[in-house]
Amino acid sequence: MPLLPALSLALVLSTAVAQQDLFLEIRPIKTELLIGETVVLVGTARSGTTAEFDPRHGLHILVDGGSGFVETGKKWALARDIEPATITGVPALFEEVVAFDVRGGQVGSSGDWVFARPGDYRIAVEHSWREAPRVRSNTVSVTVRAPQGDEAAVWAEVERQPEVRDYLSYQETPGPMPAALAALVARYPRSVYLQRARFQEFVRW
Repeated sequence: MPLLPALSLALVLSTAVAQQDLFLEIRPIKTELLIGETVVLVGTARSGTTAEFDPRHGLHILVDGGSGFVETGKKWALARDIEPATITGVPALFEEVVAFDVRGGQVGSSGDWVFARPGDYRIAVEHSWREAPRVRSNTVSVTVRAPQGDEAAVWAEVERQPEVRDYLSYQETPGPMPAALAALVARYPRSVYLQRARFQEFVRW
C-alpha cells in the first residue's frame, strides 16, 4: 500500500489538531456604551502545545444584536501590524476595535454603525488559519444606550454631517480633520464620540 496518501492524511490531521489547540479569550474595555460608540476588545491567544495564529487576516468579529451571530466589518484593528506567529506556550495579545460595518447590511442598515440601536449585544471572535476549522473565543456582552444631553447633541451632528460621519467611520488613516468636526471637538472636547478624532490629530502632530 502506498505510504504517500497515509502520510498526507496524517499531516492534515495533525494540522487540524494543532489548530484546535488554539484558545481565544476576549474582554471589552467598556460594557456600557452609547449608540455608535467604538468597542475595544482586548484578546489573548493561547495554546497548550503549538498553534498558528494570524491576527492580521485570521480574526473575524461576530456580533449578535438579537437575531444570531453575524460577521461584521472592523473599523480599525490594532492587530493589523502583528505578523502571523506560532504560539508555543507564550500567549499572544491582540486588540480589535469595532464601530462601523464596512461590509454593510449585516448588522444594522447597510454601511451603518455596528451598534446602531439601543439594546444588548453579544460579541465573539473567531480565528481561521489556512484550511483548519475556525476557533471561537468566549462570548462577551455589552449594553448600548441612547445618548443624552451633550452626547445626544454631538451624535445628532455626526449623523447630520456626512463629512463628520465619514471621518469617524474610516478604515484607514484619514486626511485632515474637517472644519465641522474640529468645531465639534472644540465645543465638546469630552464627548466619547470625538476622542478618536482628538487622538488622530495628536498623532498627526
